[in-house]
Amino acid sequence: MSALIASLINGQASDTLSVLDRALHYGDGVFETLEYTDGQIIFWTRHVQRLQHGCARIGLDPPDPAHLQRDVTQLLHTHQQGVIKILITAGVGGRGYQRSHTHGQCIMLLFPSMPPTHPQGIRLHTCETRLGRNTSLAGIKHLNRLEQVMAKRELPQDCHEGLMLDEQGNVIEGIMSNIFCLQGPLLRTPKLKHCGVSGIIRNAILALAPSLHLTTKEAVLKPSDLLASDEIFVCNSLIHIWPVRQWGHWHCQHHPITEQLTRALKQMMTQHAMTLHKGSIC
Repeated sequence: MSALIASLINGQASDTLSVLDRALHYGDGVFETLEYTDGQIIFWTRHVQRLQHGCARIGLDPPDPAHLQRDVTQLLHTHQQGVIKILITAGVGGRGYQRSHTHGQCIMLLFPSMPPTHPQGIRLHTCETRLGRNTSLAGIKHLNRLEQVMAKRELPQDCHEGLMLDEQGNVIEGIMSNIFCLQGPLLRTPKLKHCGVSGIIRNAILALAPSLHLTTKEAVLKPSDLLASDEIFVCNSLIHIWPVRQWGHWHCQHHPITEQLTRALKQMMTQHAMTLHKGSIC
């Protein structure tokens, strides 16, 4: 990620975090990463809902949407684009695993926009680092990302994303993305019962796929299922959709269905773009 442009902590301009914050000691918190382009925040409502859901799952008081709206407006008041990162941490709560409170603190960061995407496809690399299985944390975007940090170290220079499996060898997701595979009109993505992040774009694709006459299925997938696929792609809130051109001995130069999904997703994102207007989001 590029240099920090602006930051707020609990609505105040600051880039200083207490050394006692539980996010530093235990990864105690959740976060969201949002795209901000041409004065519009993409999928704002969905990100806020997932942030609230994540807080509830780990026992923190969910943030007030009105306060988040006020703070993000302040963060962006002189900017038209960038990458927004919102973290809710458990804050300072003393030494030890037991929290002394359930109200967190809100950190908002603004970074430069992402570089151009890869419409022609990427090379995918299978990571040796495995994702641990834990149903109590599955689906949410918590701050414990050490598995992803270790997996990122494995990537060859010519690979833009890594494929992560769980301890049983099931396909789960990319390091920073969700993954889909196509076999004819069947669009499949891993079931995230034991680990993985339930992505905003993942869920958007599952919702819009039937309009393209695709049947969707969340399933337990093995690497052999990917090898038998016609098309593979990865997705997240910043890259949108990246077709996979090569994964090991698997190759695909043409991605007609992925291209259709990309166009449909772009239209959906336009419909769910929240415009910043004079101190408020409309």
